[in-house]
Amino acid sequence: MNLLFLILLCYPIVCSGHSFLLSIQGSDGVRSTAFGARLLTRGTLVQNTGIFDKDLPDEDNDTQSNKSRPGPCGRIFGGDSLPGFDIDVAKEMQIAEASGIPTASSNGTIQMGVYVANPDGAGPFKCVYSSDSSLKEFQPMKILHQVEGFKSVNKFANNFVYPLTATFNKDTTCSGGNDKNVCIIKCTNPNGFGSCAAVKLSSGFGHSNSTKESQLDSNPPLTSGASRGIRFG
Repeated sequence: MNLLFLILLCYPIVCSGHSFLLSIQGSDGVRSTAFGARLLTRGTLVQNTGIFDKDLPDEDNDTQSNKSRPGPCGRIFGGDSLPGFDIDVAKEMQIAEASGIPTASSNGTIQMGVYVANPDGAGPFKCVYSSDSSLKEFQPMKILHQVEGFKSVNKFANNFVYPLTATFNKDTTCSGGNDKNVCIIKCTNPNGFGSCAAVKLSSGFGHSNSTKESQLDSNPPLTSGASRGIRFG
């Protein structure tokens, strides 16, 4: 079992619905959570679903019609007495840089854990990145290990963490953040649930072709989840 998901077992979770990036695991041993995630002093991760403006449900579009629209990293949905809020990218970058930003492997891959609270938070996921962290332009990432699901639905998905592995393009450069070496990635499913996160490239990126894509499952079949994800609760 991947060490990433064994580590995740230490997190008791309080959240509402759907899915988000619970963990981004760096090849340098640094592990972070997505923008909007908060690890409280008592050790409880409190994170509502990240949802992106263009994919908001009709009822939410109606209630938000007279309010400011969120930015490209969307908003935290809110619920269960937890207030929703728009993602402030500058603030989240400050938090990420202070706590540590994970580094992709030398072949450009980054391993993530996607917490899927209920069936409509399932895969497939699409990941893109902003090389300068401005979020003005995005480039696609290749998915090497996909979260199982069909059109965002997996009837077996209920409080599971699923692995998601994506890779940067070979010509990627990261130039955001204080040290001008950070990219922002954004991973979402077709329902618009997902998250943004900060990631760095390895100093050896572009000099390794060790990714064994034939051993990675980019389109896994639907299962009970037990063989692919770790259940919470």
